[in-house]
Amino acid sequence: MTKENVEIEFEMVDWPHPAKSRGVEAMRETWLATLSAWDDVLVLNHISGRGRGSGADVSALTATVWTVEHGKVVRLALYWDTERAREAAEGRG
Repeated sequence: MTKENVEIEFEMVDWPHPAKSRGVEAMRETWLATLSAWDDVLVLNHISGRGRGSGADVSALTATVWTVEHGKVVRLALYWDTERAREAAEGRG
């Protein structure tokens, strides 16, 4: 399947400027318009899984900082330490 025939529905439900689009290209344009308002975007994540061998449940709170220049993502930094990510996004890290 190519990206031209993927029909993903993308919706920013309760954002300050809600948006809805359909298709990969429309989703990309919506994200670019949204990201152009910021230089650094902090995304907080909750990841979880189960160990294949042990069956143990694991989870972690992590963060991602997206750096945007001229409407393009130029850096993507992944953090285990969410406070360090927040500091980086605020220009203190």
